[in-house]
Amino acid sequence: MNTRKNITFILFAFGLFLSINVTSMFSQTLTNNGALIHVNNKATMRVCGIMNNNKNGTVTVQDSALLRVDGTMNVNSGTVTYNASSTGLITVNMTIAGTPCGPISGTVIRNGNGTLTVTGDLVNNGQLTNNAVIYCGNWFNNGTCDNNTNAVLEVR
Repeated sequence: MNTRKNITFILFAFGLFLSINVTSMFSQTLTNNGALIHVNNKATMRVCGIMNNNKNGTVTVQDSALLRVDGTMNVNSGTVTYNASSTGLITVNMTIAGTPCGPISGTVIRNGNGTLTVTGDLVNNGQLTNNAVIYCGNWFNNGTCDNNTNAVLEVR
């Protein structure tokens, strides 16, 4: 009888250990409500969760900086710009929002020679300008996309 309880306890503990290690949880939400955010040369900005850009906020990633969102990035309005050899990494989805029957409200610009990688869906309902390299898992374009000469937009 004791052996049975020990086996049950071990199986329960293993199941608890497995569920804790397999489950990922995003704990941060960064919402930019109209501010200017600059990620300067060689700096890293990391959000473990959701990043929202609202109320015409501006996010600029300069030179060799990294903006990493371990989750989803929503550009609801305003502009997110990646310049020079900066890197953007979105590990889930990126949505560039547009306003139905009205002006474009969300804009993403990839300038220079760096990369923007979205491992999940890249959904463009606003404005996307690509002068460099963008990789994404899936591409949905209902907005305006300017993929300029020598620029790469690759669905992987």
